[in-house]
Amino acid sequence: MQDNSKQSDFSFFLQFYKKHIHLFFIALPIALIIALIPVAQALIAGDFVEKGLFQKNMDMVKNYSFLIVIVFVVDGISNFIYKFCIRMSMEKTVKDTRDFFFKKYIALSKSLTNTIPSGKITNHLLSDMFVLSFFSNEIINVFSQPLKIIVIFGFLFYTSWKLTLICLLTLPFVLLITKYFGKKNKKNQENIQEALEDITIQVHESTSGLQTAQIFGRLGTLYTDFKTKNEHHLSRIKKLIRIEESVSPTIKVFTTFVAALVAYFGGYLVETGEMSAGKLTTYFTAGGLMLDPLRKIGHINVKVQEFSAVLHRLRDFINIKTDAITDEQAFMLENPTTTNTKNSFTHLKAQNIHYTHNQNDKDAFKLTIPEFEFKAGQRIAFVGQSGSGKSTFSHLILRLLDPVQGTLLLNNKKVSDYDLKSYRSHFSYVSQNPFLFNKTLKENLLFAKSSATDEELKKVIQQAQLDQLVNSWPEGINTVIAPQSSSVSGGEKQRIAIARAILKDSPVIIFDEATSQLDSENETLIAKALNDLAQNKSIISIAHRLSTTKDYDHIYVFENGKIIEQGTPGDLLSQDTSTYKKLYDLQSL
Repeated sequence: MQDNSKQSDFSFFLQFYKKHIHLFFIALPIALIIALIPVAQALIAGDFVEKGLFQKNMDMVKNYSFLIVIVFVVDGISNFIYKFCIRMSMEKTVKDTRDFFFKKYIALSKSLTNTIPSGKITNHLLSDMFVLSFFSNEIINVFSQPLKIIVIFGFLFYTSWKLTLICLLTLPFVLLITKYFGKKNKKNQENIQEALEDITIQVHESTSGLQTAQIFGRLGTLYTDFKTKNEHHLSRIKKLIRIEESVSPTIKVFTTFVAALVAYFGGYLVETGEMSAGKLTTYFTAGGLMLDPLRKIGHINVKVQEFSAVLHRLRDFINIKTDAITDEQAFMLENPTTTNTKNSFTHLKAQNIHYTHNQNDKDAFKLTIPEFEFKAGQRIAFVGQSGSGKSTFSHLILRLLDPVQGTLLLNNKKVSDYDLKSYRSHFSYVSQNPFLFNKTLKENLLFAKSSATDEELKKVIQQAQLDQLVNSWPEGINTVIAPQSSSVSGGEKQRIAIARAILKDSPVIIFDEATSQLDSENETLIAKALNDLAQNKSIISIAHRLSTTKDYDHIYVFENGKIIEQGTPGDLLSQDTSTYKKLYDLQSL
């Protein structure tokens, strides 16, 4: 995909459309046939009146009646083929655009996704794409109606250039109307999409925080916020309706006035013998058939501006300045067959690491790690108050984030020199709030290792102390887990996440406060699994309960983005002034 930063909105869209442009070229000659149909209808109408009715020739009446049927059948078939080709080319293009957009989003690094509300992405993928899809109904007219106007105008000029000069009065007026309303509607459409985005974000926040709102008695606040945003959206829609519904009547009034002038002057030409009644009938029929395309042209421009506004929003997102992790994750998506290096691990080093969430904000959180080393077979723990930098450092280790400066080394090799997929294959990760997909338990586990056998799955289920739970389900391992429902408890989710981490069979496992939500029973259930796992794995634990760290090899105490002390649990507990000891004693009360 080429660079989009200097493209126009439509050039940006055309790079997706060109893949399906063959459908457009199929439709193009059909559009010419459709444009010629009104001319044929006008000629038949004129001859029907002049050669059939005026001359009372019933054979001619019968022939022209049959000819009218043929023309309408051709018109129907042609319109079907044309509309099918154009709409399919657009719908396929919208599908490709949605695929590209989603791929772009999931490749973004954590530092970039943290700046984008999830509701915004949902609105782009659904609402914005719906506008693009809906435009497929309008793009049918983008090509056929101008062509129809050109053909009919040519025919009208050929039939009577004098009357056609009067008709030409409509063109500048129609162009001015469409330009005026189109310009107004483009900005309004941007406002509509932004209002929808606000609603989407509100719905996402409300569904996620519904229980909190219920507990604190703030359901009214949720409803008021939603109602306000909904009213704002309605006000934008009202403006859209006013604009869209003003175009056709405005054009209709003026074209009707011009039609009256043509009728008057045409009657004069018939009276003077300069034009026959049949020829005037032909002219009026063709002219009447041109009124609908003229009105549609005005409506099309309004819709084109809506289309352009949405493209502009999408292009702005796609042109987000990326970072190294985003580029590497995008490469992984484009090259899914990238092979992993052998999962060997000897040690991990950090040298003069500096990281900040926002380099432009002097008050933003900063993490500074002058020196750090983690060796194979060790079990180490990061401890400290919330927000002290423990999880941020683990995200640097996982390369979800990159340091602003400094070096991370894996097995004496810079982590940036590794293929990203290969590098991450060295680590398994269990977070404080593990995410399970709305899939079966088996599918959730296979996220860690798609080639895992049933025996491997059974083994990790037993290791994570999940076998009794799974056996109680009628569908067993094929039971669908709904993440937002109560089908599994918080502790069960943690154990499933631990099973997934075990299945990956990486040499290093990072537990980000993975037992913080477990009750005593669940914590006991996985304690044995973790101890068995640690026999041949290297463990980094971000610990909430310090009692779980007393058997670890080394402790790192974090405070305000720095490691303020480190040592073995025994050494730190023996120091009365140790922060670790103070935290440990507080939890022991």
